Amino acid sequence: KLKMPEKVHRDSFKKAGRQTLFLVVDDPKMLSYQDWHQVVAVFASGQKWQFDEYPFSTPAEIFERVRGFHLAREGAEIKQTIKNWNVRILRIGNRRSEDN
Repeated sequence: KLKMPEKVHRDSFKKAGRQTLFLVVDDPKMLSYQDWHQVVAVFASGQKWQFDEYPFSTPAEIFERVRGFHLAREGAEIKQTIKNWNVRILRIGNRRSEDN
């Protein structure tokens, strides 16, 4: 079984000579309340328990502040919770060769 890293630094792009650094974390407890002012995205599975450790009352409150994304296979049914949240659905192909 692969062990997931606690965090990953990802240099994304340079625009107008400025480089943007992204920090990808798997555990929201690693972030302070102040850190949440810099969060640019949250990926949602559709399960409410995913947000139990977040410093907000509800998933809806999170997605009022941060852009939400949900990954779904082409043709897969989208959970009602995802439909109720301000989450952008990103469809991916059913075969690996279609992911590009």
